[in-house]
This record gives sequence, structure tokens and C-alpha cells, in this order.
Amino acid sequence: MSVAHVIADDAERDDTLHVEYVPRDAPGLTVVDDWDGMGQRTTASGTVRLESVPVAADCVVPHHLTFQGPQLHGGVA
Repeated sequence: MSVAHVIADDAERDDTLHVEYVPRDAPGLTVVDDWDGMGQRTTASGTVRLESVPVAADCVVPHHLTFQGPQLHGGVA
């Protein structure tokens, strides 16, 4: 699975934050090209709809662990 063709979705499980990586062509996933990038030519964040999208167990990452110790993720990363 190519990182360029992946969409991340935040999911709450047991009060901990996980990130799910879903292939762009997964059944039930719709990406709507409705972003108006006027004045922001290097950004794009259109609408994403998820409807009963299957997620493989190895595509779920415990993102909450990022914040349990020193890390580079944040305002100065």
C-alpha cells in the first residue's frame, strides 16, 4: 500500500486514540473533491465519507502512544 494513496481516519477505542490507514480504493470510502484552495495552492483537504469501511487489524496504529514520552510530534515538528 502506497502512502500517497492512503487516508488516515482518527478512531476512539477504549478511550485511547488510534489511527486507521485505509486504502484509497477501499469499498465504502468516498473522497469528494470539494476543497476550495484559493490562496492555498499547496493544500487540499476535501470531504471524506466512510461508510462501513473494512479496516485490516495491521492498519490500526495506537496513536496515543505518541504522547506518552518525548517526541517530535507537535508545534515545532
